[in-house]
Amino acid sequence: MGTAVASHINEADSGHVLIVAAEPELQAMIAPAFHEAVGEHMLATLVDKTHIEFRTIAEGDFWKGAASLALEQLYRRL
Repeated sequence: MGTAVASHINEADSGHVLIVAAEPELQAMIAPAFHEAVGEHMLATLVDKTHIEFRTIAEGDFWKGAASLALEQLYRRL
C-alpha cells in the first residue's frame, strides 16, 4: 500500500493523503512498513510538502460515501 500511495503522490503532488480504515488497530499494524515504502518510493522534493494521516472511519462516513458516489453518477449523466 505504501508503494501505491507514493506513486499517487508522485503523480498528483498531493498535499494531504488520508488513509481511512475500519479498524483502529490497522495503523499500528501497518504504519512502520507503510512509511518505509512511502519513503523509498516518493520523490524527495515532495516529502516535506505532503502530510499523510491515518484515521478510523466513523459510523456516518459509510452513508456519506454512498451519497457522494450516487451524486457523482447523477452528475456524470447530466
